[in-house]
Amino acid sequence: MRAFHLFTIAGIPVSASPFYFLLLLMFGGGDLMRTLIWAVCITLSLIVHELGHALVARHLRHDPSILLHGFGGLTSRSRTGHDVEEAAIIATGPAAGLALGLLVFGVWQLAGQAGLGGSLFSLVAQMLLYPCITWNLLNLIPLWPLDGGQLFRLAVLRFTNGAQADRITHGMALVIIAGLNWAFVGLFDWNMVTAIFGSGTVTDVVYCILGFAALTFVPRLLEDLHVPTGRVRPTGA
Repeated sequence: MRAFHLFTIAGIPVSASPFYFLLLLMFGGGDLMRTLIWAVCITLSLIVHELGHALVARHLRHDPSILLHGFGGLTSRSRTGHDVEEAAIIATGPAAGLALGLLVFGVWQLAGQAGLGGSLFSLVAQMLLYPCITWNLLNLIPLWPLDGGQLFRLAVLRFTNGAQADRITHGMALVIIAGLNWAFVGLFDWNMVTAIFGSGTVTDVVYCILGFAALTFVPRLLEDLHVPTGRVRPTGA
């Protein structure tokens, strides 16, 4: 579906998919005022995050553009650069988002101490902190295609080839997803898979897929990491 051009900032075009507006509607809970506040906060947070990517990419002459879509934001480029350039472009996205979050938190605290922060101001600050801090921290988890996953793959590429780096990255993502789910179960009695897919047949299918994927990926992951999988016989006595 065709995206709509919103504006151009610093020579970088910003567009939005129709699905992005459906994403914004999910956060309102039926309340028009809260929907509008969420829309502004999420859009500002995503644009700052993507501008972190795009401004560095523009400096490196990669001709970037930003798209807001149903799953968040995306910075597209005309080409890719060397590993160091790629790492800089990827890392500055969450860095920009977290910097905005820290700025908002500082202004909120100073306004509160000065007696200038009303209830509406506090509500907007809290809503803006959620995507700025929470989303950007989650984005640093080494899961492909999150920024953390892309940075992890670039780090692995320093020691191996592209195919092995892909397998290690996706295998690590599988381990982290499973680990996070059972950590949530143990700490908070909350099952992420059940929360998303319910407690019926679909959840059973998801568990089967994850189990099969683990049986497929983990041995290859250990092989790529050069971890011995057999029993080592002791020598000498």
